[in-house]
Amino acid sequence: MNPRPLARSPRIRFSRPEDEEQLLAIKCEVFEGCRLDRERRRWRWEFEDNPAARSHLPRAAVVEEGPHLYGYFAFVPYRMQIGSDVVSAGDGIDLCITDQARGLGLAHPLVATLWDEGPFEFPFTAGINRASRHLFSAHGATLIGGQDDPIAFVYFLHDAHPPCPKVKDITVQRVDEFDEREDALWQRIRKDHSLILVRDAASLNWRYRDYPFQECLLLRATAKDGASRGIAVVQFDPARQCWYLLELLHDSEDSNACLALLVAAREAVDGSSAEALYYSTRWQPQHAPLQAADFRPLPGDVPNFMGKLPEQSPVSVRDWYTSLGDGDPLFEVGVEAS
Repeated sequence: MNPRPLARSPRIRFSRPEDEEQLLAIKCEVFEGCRLDRERRRWRWEFEDNPAARSHLPRAAVVEEGPHLYGYFAFVPYRMQIGSDVVSAGDGIDLCITDQARGLGLAHPLVATLWDEGPFEFPFTAGINRASRHLFSAHGATLIGGQDDPIAFVYFLHDAHPPCPKVKDITVQRVDEFDEREDALWQRIRKDHSLILVRDAASLNWRYRDYPFQECLLLRATAKDGASRGIAVVQFDPARQCWYLLELLHDSEDSNACLALLVAAREAVDGSSAEALYYSTRWQPQHAPLQAADFRPLPGDVPNFMGKLPEQSPVSVRDWYTSLGDGDPLFEVGVEAS
């Protein structure tokens, strides 16, 4: 890194493959607790192992002066269904500027590379603090969730609870990976949603099975014919000593599968020393099963999400089927324990 202050306004451009080491060094400089070996591993998972990655999509926008880089804003690729079409989506993460480049007004032009006529048809971000919300809103992003729109639920492990409801004719089992049964499930559930990140087997396995820093518990609900009625993903956070229900997928009319998966998630964490299992949803068909499984609404400022649709889009950002597994807020889970 070059320690001198910048003498003039640097330029902003999309990253190139040879920038990677400088970008990761910047992240480790700006964000406390980051280690270069872990960030290399994370970058490989975020981009090289990602089934949504495409060679023409940039991985970041960078701040450059001469041979040196002084900041960046990364874009993790996803696929998003808008209406019935699947398009490219980019999750804006790791907005960071070194001390030498602070005070030059670089935040707005950096984020504009994602939000203003950027390379993705659906730019989004998740788990945003208030300063970033203000910044992204200035570029047309819409906020959902947060203090004014609470979308969190919690199951307190050590409270007294009624007995778990019994669900007939559905078996929930732990699996090592998702397969063609989840591809079939995705083709069914996508009809229930107008705005949802693609959740086929390849996408689910990348996000959860292949996550490099903390094992995820993968659950599949099956009917007597062996077809997948739904899936859930549970993950422990050793830093916060809590559990997350990252994913809960099922048909809109299949409340039994939803309840069976919620009960299985409860049973998976019961007996743990952790205090709580957190979940988030805005989808009404899940509210009754959540109540039956004794998950309680949790007011608060998180989780939250921001997205921006193309002009004349047939759907609204508020139609987004979000989950705690969407985007990067939990990408750090388990990093210290790995």
